[in-house]
Amino acid sequence: MEPKTMLYVFLISLLVTLVVYILRGLEIVTDVPGSLILLPAAVAVVSFIVWGIQKTSRF
Repeated sequence: MEPKTMLYVFLISLLVTLVVYILRGLEIVTDVPGSLILLPAAVAVVSFIVWGIQKTSRF
């Protein structure tokens, strides 16, 4: 998998996390449990770490 793909996964999951978190804070989306906010946040963290490792690898 190319580093660019992991960067896209990171950006999309970060964007989804932020949008859901902001909408929940504004009480527009109140039925979303906290675990559904943590899931894309965890995907963002993991994909960022994998992207960093792929970006710095030599091969």
